Amino acid sequence: MSLTLVVIDDDELDRHALRRALTQTGRDFAIEECDSGEAGLERIRSMRAQGRRVDCLLLDFSLPGQNGLEVLSRLREQDIDVPTVMLTGFGDEELAVESMRRGADDYLPKAKLDPLILASKIDAARRIFDARQRTIAAETELRDLVEQLRRAVAARDSVLAVVSHDLRRPLNNIQLALGLIEQDATPRQRDLAVGSVRRAVDRANQLIGDLLEISRLDGEIELDRQPLDPLALAQAVVTDLEPVLARSDASLRIEHGDALDKIFADHHRVRQVLDNLLDNAISHSPKDGTIVLSLRNVSGAVEFSVRDQGPGIEPVVREHVFDRFWRGEGRPKGAGGVGLGLAIAKGFTEAHGGEIGVECPEDGGSRFWFRIPAPAPTPGQRGDTAGESASDFEGEEAAS
Repeated sequence: MSLTLVVIDDDELDRHALRRALTQTGRDFAIEECDSGEAGLERIRSMRAQGRRVDCLLLDFSLPGQNGLEVLSRLREQDIDVPTVMLTGFGDEELAVESMRRGADDYLPKAKLDPLILASKIDAARRIFDARQRTIAAETELRDLVEQLRRAVAARDSVLAVVSHDLRRPLNNIQLALGLIEQDATPRQRDLAVGSVRRAVDRANQLIGDLLEISRLDGEIELDRQPLDPLALAQAVVTDLEPVLARSDASLRIEHGDALDKIFADHHRVRQVLDNLLDNAISHSPKDGTIVLSLRNVSGAVEFSVRDQGPGIEPVVREHVFDRFWRGEGRPKGAGGVGLGLAIAKGFTEAHGGEIGVECPEDGGSRFWFRIPAPAPTPGQRGDTAGESASDFEGEEAAS
């Protein structure tokens, strides 16, 4: 294998002696010669820009303008790391130590310019360089791992804090409601207290359910795929949300294209995705705001999109909205949740081989969308049966 060497030496006789010694090694060396430190730096930069590798730098200490140590410092400043052997006309241990400190991998007095010794110095410099690169890579990997662990611990602490806070609120509401029931309350007050208890229990159950769902995303998600009518599914979800919409003073309408494709998906999981996006839209919608749920065929998939008239999302924040436990700035007071809904939606969508995203139109609000592939499954997929025909697929309807 041919090795490319860069020689930086201002003395023509010394460069000739180096060429002769390298030739006598019997190895295949391509030699780039430079007569000054500045010329050598420019040659190395040019070679790197061209994608050419410098297998070893043979650097003379005594150079005009800047010596070999200064060249090493310039290389380090420019974040250029190449295997380097420092050459000098005299043996000086202090110079050898300083050369190593500045980044040289080995040291050779010119008086010992024997072909075998020179070849061994080049090989040693390259081995040291390779070991250094592996060490740097390992240190980088270790730092990344430490950072991941730090984030995991921080996320755990954040989860505990958020969960304890969000569970404490419904428990406090239950306690207050029970206190009211124990008193001589009027029938209307008792009804209000019972309703408060039910809502608190529902909220606690939702939180616990979200935590269970997010834990499933760490493993393989099992999907019970069946042919589904996307419009029927959307209509069923909207019907179930009518009481929530009534309390929020927001309105919701469905828009859809003609002849929507069927999707082959897990009814419960797709419904969860849609529930979470609509719940997010309702939480961020202003009083008397309008939410639009749209369905259309897009490139072999059915796209569900939820558009609201809320405050929108800043671009710098948008990339985090599907992160676990992310709650965002300006979250409406009383919106609830620990920032799991969108993470769950992303996990279930991707488990179907689909996509999910968010956009903020120029005229305001946010548009969350997800796409579920429309084609029928290949044989062997869960929910697929050997005798299922195209007519069977078209005739199935989603359960509400």
